[in-house]
Amino acid sequence: VCPAKERDPDADLTVSTYGDSYCFCREVDNDETFQNHLAQELDTHVANYGGGNYGLDQALMRLKRQYPEDPTDHVFMVVTASSIARILSVWKHYQEFGNILAVKPRYVLEDGELERIESPVDEKEELLDLESKADFLREYDFHYDHWFRPHFATRPYTADFLEKNEHVRYAGYTAGKELERRLGRSIPGIDFDLAQTQSALRLERPRVRYHERLFDTHEALFDALIAEFVDYADEQGFDPTFVMVQQLRYATYESEHGPIYGDLMDRLDDRYDELTTIDMATHLSPEDGDVESLYVERGEGGHYSPETNAEIAQVLADVVEQRAIAE
Repeated sequence: VCPAKERDPDADLTVSTYGDSYCFCREVDNDETFQNHLAQELDTHVANYGGGNYGLDQALMRLKRQYPEDPTDHVFMVVTASSIARILSVWKHYQEFGNILAVKPRYVLEDGELERIESPVDEKEELLDLESKADFLREYDFHYDHWFRPHFATRPYTADFLEKNEHVRYAGYTAGKELERRLGRSIPGIDFDLAQTQSALRLERPRVRYHERLFDTHEALFDALIAEFVDYADEQGFDPTFVMVQQLRYATYESEHGPIYGDLMDRLDDRYDELTTIDMATHLSPEDGDVESLYVERGEGGHYSPETNAEIAQVLADVVEQRAIAE
């Protein structure tokens, strides 16, 4: 988090960052985050208020909670395209199967205005009785009807599993990894870790295309949240920057099909003079086209590597420095 108490009260320049796990910089060490590189580049403390699995809505809620305690000159809002799905969630299991402990508030649009729908869960103990809140969860979570029910497995489950060859391949690669773990050595002839990652990316293609459709059908809600970010910046007097970064599943898809968020960044540039936008994909383009090289090789293999975080820091530093020149 890099708490505000570490900030120099006499600093000429103050910076904070909000967003999802790509803002948090999951899967790298503390000194490998883009916030650490940015702090060194600007010679100032850079706060990291990213939250794993956050959407733009939750990042905005955290900003409004945190900013009064840690006001800064610059605020970077850093999220992936998954935000379009996350802002439509109340219970994330309906779109991210197995994520059963993630219950959240969300915003809806009523007559063009944002209305906050509070979380139905206030205490941890209530997570043990989510069934009693099923009607609420299904009413306010868009994905229940549009993603969860169409993917709900039915008996005989084996037939559902065998319906796609990729399911079998993924299971085989996972079993290979487990066998290597038990043997304590690699099995020659196949890189099970790489094969599993590539299989997972193929399995993720339908989800990416689903998110692409959401940017067409729910751009009004996403745009309204950006407007709220800009309005809050004007109210509090900080310079806002919106940064779109890429998960690996999007990077591989978009290298062939273009950004799933369409003309979002151009729309924001045209609409808000006071908002700086950064499409990080345009700054992170390996010459050999190997987008997977931008990400860590351990864990899920989906978050940016230390080297990529250093590049991101330089892009953000340039924004701060350009603003200083303009002022």
